[in-house]
Amino acid sequence: MANLDAHLTKRSCGETANLVCYGTAGNPLWTMPPEFDCGEWSLPIPDAGTVLVLAKHIKPRTNSSVTYTDIARTINGGADPTSAEKAASLLGACGSGGGMQGVTVNAKDPAYNTPGYIASKAKPQDIIIKLVRAASS
Repeated sequence: MANLDAHLTKRSCGETANLVCYGTAGNPLWTMPPEFDCGEWSLPIPDAGTVLVLAKHIKPRTNSSVTYTDIARTINGGADPTSAEKAASLLGACGSGGGMQGVTVNAKDPAYNTPGYIASKAKPQDIIIKLVRAASS
């Protein structure tokens, strides 16, 4: 478990007072609009080292939009996770071996009930987060 804790250590991402790394002060949502294919986009993670974080749209006709907080929880279990939450996260389930998992959505998050979100007809579903080795490593 000590090895897992080393992977869960919070790292600086160039965070400023605006909290842009997690979209807190700006747009808190990662959105993948409807497309004709199952797009796979890299998430902008500064100083990610040997890890590439990808978001894959598994139902391309869906307007999918999830919070950065839900993406982070999917990867590491969230802020101050319980042992069960850590184990259910990508890092907990896959360790340093990479892997993929559907975004763990908190449907009670107020971001999903704003007038803008409702008007967008987006759904907090159909996005998988993948952790893979970066091509340069």
